[in-house]
Amino acid sequence: MSTAIPIDDHFRIIADTAPVLIWLSDADGTCVYLNKEWLTFTGKTLEEQLQNGWQESIHPDDILLVTETFLSVFEKRQVFEMEFRLRRHDGIYRYVKSKGVPHYGKEGQFKGYSGSCMDIQDRYETNEILEKKVTERTEELRLKAEELRKQKDFSEKVINASVDIMIVYDNQMNFISMNKAARKLYGLGTEIIGKNLFDIFPQVRNSPGHLDTLRALSGETVHNPVYKSAVTEAWFEDFIIPLLDENEKIYGVLVVARDITQRIRKEEELKSLNHKLIDRNNELQSSNEDLASFNYVASHDLQEPLRKVNIFASRILENEKDTLSDQSLQYFDRISSAIARMQNLIMALLEYSRTESEEVKRVKTNLNRPLKEAIAGLDEAIRTSNANIEWDDLPMLNVIPLQIQQLFHNLISNSLKYAKPDVAPHISISATELELPERDNQPFWKIMVTDNGIGFDMEYRQKIFELFQRLHGKTKIEGTGVGLAICRKIANNHNGFITAESELGKGSTFSVYLPAKI
Repeated sequence: MSTAIPIDDHFRIIADTAPVLIWLSDADGTCVYLNKEWLTFTGKTLEEQLQNGWQESIHPDDILLVTETFLSVFEKRQVFEMEFRLRRHDGIYRYVKSKGVPHYGKEGQFKGYSGSCMDIQDRYETNEILEKKVTERTEELRLKAEELRKQKDFSEKVINASVDIMIVYDNQMNFISMNKAARKLYGLGTEIIGKNLFDIFPQVRNSPGHLDTLRALSGETVHNPVYKSAVTEAWFEDFIIPLLDENEKIYGVLVVARDITQRIRKEEELKSLNHKLIDRNNELQSSNEDLASFNYVASHDLQEPLRKVNIFASRILENEKDTLSDQSLQYFDRISSAIARMQNLIMALLEYSRTESEEVKRVKTNLNRPLKEAIAGLDEAIRTSNANIEWDDLPMLNVIPLQIQQLFHNLISNSLKYAKPDVAPHISISATELELPERDNQPFWKIMVTDNGIGFDMEYRQKIFELFQRLHGKTKIEGTGVGLAICRKIANNHNGFITAESELGKGSTFSVYLPAKI
């Protein structure tokens, strides 16, 4: 084994108890040391992974990235970070984040690299509970101060390679060590070493963190999955581990903490979203109950009085027709027309409410079938207007067949209704598959119904899909103002949408967009 970087017992104790994967290379770029955490992770022996043997645990697709990155920074003596997949002892590859720093001797000569790897496969999972205890002896640190000063630079580089916060206190709560991540978090420098915790952060006295540290000093390893700092507003997961000397006496504690603030915030956001979804679900349930009540009223309570009025009006006409004046007869015609319009409106509203509340049961359907059924239902109107309807072969989609039939029925009926006077209606139906950028480039089928009717001003392209909105008076063109609103609702029920394009006197095109995969 190369001795370009001294590997003393003190370093081995720190490295072999660290919760990260630590590695060393000599000045030639050859691996000369891997800590116990690395060997445990890979399930291989130290001899198998020295030299270049460690590369066999790297994912084949990542080996080129790792070697090229290492060679590049090795020549420039640069600090580096990179992520790659490393095979665990059970054969599963997991992403790790590796950080390396160059190491120099007293005379400034380059001696190699030291670094660490952190398992980042799932940043929100609980860290593996540290099984090894850091054993540093305070008395030995005092007696061997010169030796510690020689080792300090190298040891700090190893500890500072960790992305987690690492702090060591003695049994009097004095700082023994604090890594770079911790100093950055608290805005402190190396002058903190040797000072007392309560002199720097008096607010932590008797805090949960202080009490946990006392528990660790009594011999208990403390693990807090979620802990809020008394100094910052950040949330952490931390481990507080008692440190034992060679006589098994506790001389301090090691604190290892990971910032989980983002995870906690996301959890709070999810909780808030869940509450909103529950409230929305309750609103929808209430709305469904209202719709059920409306369906009953519309199908029975509202229509029954109209039927009676119509019956009585018909009897008056049958019995008194000869004695009624021409003006009275006109009034009765208007009553009948008004009743018919009211009945049509109630039925249209009933259709809309059923479309709103109908249980979704999609069936893989060839759209040519509901189209033909819709055309068959409009046979009389098509023959009367001498209309010509042609269509392309339509796709097979997972849809609610009755709703799609209703959609085609309403769109074709709309084209027939708004045809030009004395011009036979011509209606064409086509289908195109495309990707919509506004829907994350998901595939959709665009079903277009185009006619040669009177058209409308594009100013009203949104208004026409609203309930009871009509661009022509009921005396000019019959209708309830509900048909296109139903079309929009059916498109929405299928996670799609509908648009309209038109020009006065030149016809209209209604485009229904349905997901290719529902």
